Amino acid sequence: MSDSQAQGYEVVRTLEAAFYTSESIYQKERNTLFTRTWQYAGHLSQVANPGDYFSFEIAGQGLFCIRDNKNVLHTFYNVCQHRAHQIVEGQGEGKKTLVCPYHAWSYHLDGHLLRGPN
Repeated sequence: MSDSQAQGYEVVRTLEAAFYTSESIYQKERNTLFTRTWQYAGHLSQVANPGDYFSFEIAGQGLFCIRDNKNVLHTFYNVCQHRAHQIVEGQGEGKKTLVCPYHAWSYHLDGHLLRGPN
């Protein structure tokens, strides 16, 4: 009996190295864990005011978080509905609308389409 067992501690083992380095295990986690459970994306201070936003990636998906004019937080896929172009980059403050830089489709901060080109 070891000293740790004698003192009432349970002996535990770490995972094998493959659990940290295997591409197939990562893909399984990505499909069954990361996309179906809460993940830390950022801090509330990053979206303190309406129009504040930050972009991030989880499990290979580009996302962004933004506070709307009613003080509600939203997280969206970081793609335009039109041609899937990235909507925002990095982080910023005080956006009034979301505008796709590709064809200028515009969205309210709550994600609803404001206008598309004629």
